Amino acid sequence: MNLTRFQYWLPIWISIALLSGVFISAPSADVTIQTRLEKNVLRVGEQTQLEVVVTTQGEQISQKPAFPSIDGVNFVYGSQSTSQQFQFINGRASSSYQITFLYDVFAVKEGKYKVSDIRIATGAGTVQADPFEITVFPGSQPVPTRSPLLSAPQGQGDLNLYLLSDASKKEVYKGEEVILSYDAVYNQQWKRWFDRAIIQNGEYAAFQEEKGALKSFLSETVDMRFKQDARPVRISGERDLYFQKSLRRYILFPLTPGDYSLAPMTVEVALPIQRVSRYPYKPEPVQLKVKPLPEEGRPEIFEGAVGSFTLRAEAAPLELSEGETVTLSLTLEGIGNIKNAPKPALPDLSNFDQFDPTQKEDVNISENGMRGRIEYSYVLIPHDINANEIGPIQYAFFDPSKKEYVVRQTPPIRLTILPSTEKRTRTGSAVFNRRLITRVGDDFRFIATAPSGLATIRLPLYCSLKFWVIALWPILLLLLIGAWKWRHEFLAARPTVAKSLKAPKLARRFLADARKALERKDMESVYVKLRKAVTDYIDHRWNLTSAGMTRLELKHALQNGGVDESQADAVLSVLEEFDGARFSGAMQNPDRIQESFSKTEDLLSDLMKVKKAS
Repeated sequence: MNLTRFQYWLPIWISIALLSGVFISAPSADVTIQTRLEKNVLRVGEQTQLEVVVTTQGEQISQKPAFPSIDGVNFVYGSQSTSQQFQFINGRASSSYQITFLYDVFAVKEGKYKVSDIRIATGAGTVQADPFEITVFPGSQPVPTRSPLLSAPQGQGDLNLYLLSDASKKEVYKGEEVILSYDAVYNQQWKRWFDRAIIQNGEYAAFQEEKGALKSFLSETVDMRFKQDARPVRISGERDLYFQKSLRRYILFPLTPGDYSLAPMTVEVALPIQRVSRYPYKPEPVQLKVKPLPEEGRPEIFEGAVGSFTLRAEAAPLELSEGETVTLSLTLEGIGNIKNAPKPALPDLSNFDQFDPTQKEDVNISENGMRGRIEYSYVLIPHDINANEIGPIQYAFFDPSKKEYVVRQTPPIRLTILPSTEKRTRTGSAVFNRRLITRVGDDFRFIATAPSGLATIRLPLYCSLKFWVIALWPILLLLLIGAWKWRHEFLAARPTVAKSLKAPKLARRFLADARKALERKDMESVYVKLRKAVTDYIDHRWNLTSAGMTRLELKHALQNGGVDESQADAVLSVLEEFDGARFSGAMQNPDRIQESFSKTEDLLSDLMKVKKAS
């Protein structure tokens, strides 16, 4: 009886065992997961790429693989792709799917790490990848951000996105360069959003500057929103990896000593939460102490230059004849506010006639500050053969790194002056041949002696127009030079005023470029130049950054600057027309382009008549 019962259940047990074996082995037979690491040896701060390839027989997988939590290595999801392959075997069709997941791997901490728990859930069970190792050597440790300067939008502290404000120095001298920086610090969950916005030049961040916030500084602005410089950082108390992305840099040169609390703008960041919404970030103020320049050791020739500079001088030709010209070339190069640096102090040039110098600038303004060079060219005419030396040229500046005044001095330049073959004399700044006057007698020989041929004319010298023109011309020239110097210094101290005055000339130049492009039928360039004419005029005239504004922000900014609502709407309409023309057939319609050109001319003409609001 027992044997019969055993014989009855034996086939059932065998069938169950066989079926169990099929289901248990299904994950390894029907679903496979493989990993491919670009490199497994990194330094702290470096990154590499990991591919996780999942192959299935007929099953589509939508969820991402699960990763282990490793303290020294972070895995950030990037993208995924799917491919499908069909097969026909013995008249039966089958399909397989291959899903490739891409991850960025960031080395955060030194050590040797075993990654052994990358797995994915399927309908048949969980499949796990083979383990692999990552070795991290010492390197540039991710910089921990300083939480006191991290700002979050009010009531939205859970966004995992902050605004970091900082200054390159906390204490500077008057005129010393200081860099005010604003960076976005965001969790790895936002990495794909920011990467896409940066690559596509998307308006993910807009700036609203506060009027007069930097009135005690000369400033230059560097927009870094679309520079791909995000780097991994750690935030104290946060386990997840964060990224720090530069947004804006202010290159500042303080004009007045004192204590300052700097927060010149508000940043609106667009985030795709439910729908794309803007979140305002008010940065934490950066405290800056500005000290006066020391009186001790100040050279007499010092005129306010602060930084680190070098000076070179050369002259050509070094051998010349009396009356010929020699060109003195000076090159001032260095780091600091070189755009507004005073000219080098010239030696005694009383043995030379000289003309006004020409000036050529090559200045680079970047996130690292201002640096460059200025070339001055002087045309000199030696008086005689004794004008055979151009004395040392000096330049005095205050070096903040050394905390002392420095005087650069060039060696004297020796000249060889050859006597001229002709006798010459100097008159003003020109050279003329001397005319010899020979006395031929003591009496006058009159052409006519009869009374009818003579008339007595008494005209005092001061009644002559020529006398007054000659007498007043030097005074008028001095007044003009004084007015020019005052205007130059006035605009140098007020860069926003200088930009505003430059706006009409800049707009007319772009209009002229657009007209030339229209004549040569370069239709795409026409719209580019017309857009530049409008946006550059607005940016310079009202000191705005229209590229970082929404349409509503730009309209409000124009109205605040004195533009009425109809003109502001006309500006927005024209800019929208320019953008739309690139994706429509407008660029192929000459009449439409000519109409856009005329409309832009009329619009700029109206804007130039607007009185800027104070």
